Amino acid sequence: TLSPSDGTASTWSALADMPSGAVALSATEYNSYVYVPGGWTGSVQSVVRYGQILADGTIQPWGTATPLTAGRRAVATAIFNGRLYVWGGWGGSYLNDVLSAPIQADGTLGDWLTSAPTFTTAREGHSGTVYNGFMYVVGGHNGTVLSGVQFAPVGPTGAVGTWASN
Repeated sequence: TLSPSDGTASTWSALADMPSGAVALSATEYNSYVYVPGGWTGSVQSVVRYGQILADGTIQPWGTATPLTAGRRAVATAIFNGRLYVWGGWGGSYLNDVLSAPIQADGTLGDWLTSAPTFTTAREGHSGTVYNGFMYVVGGHNGTVLSGVQFAPVGPTGAVGTWASN
């Protein structure tokens, strides 16, 4: 729970487990649903775990949505214009592509779209966000620790435009 006076957390509560465990995850929220794509369980995973966040803070029920087009771990995720975006990561090699899927009213996902062009430096373990119509990829590693920032416009259909360096 949060303290109403200063917003600090006072206690943690255990929630229902996800349908499957994994590491090297990213999570994001949209319209009272949390999405956790991919991960690592000894191999890269394509599963997308999701659940509805209820008013009391619990997540029920956990389920699986439309799987990623291929397994990946250590990705960046964000929501923009009603689409879930997953970019970069590791899937047997370092990745520099962007996947997106429309989020349905019931929290499920539509079909995944792969955007071109890709960002210039493939990576995993990075961070990113989408803000004001632009997608960002920040840091990460691809055998070396990266400090670069790249960004690209995101169109109304979910397509990602040409990437540039900051």
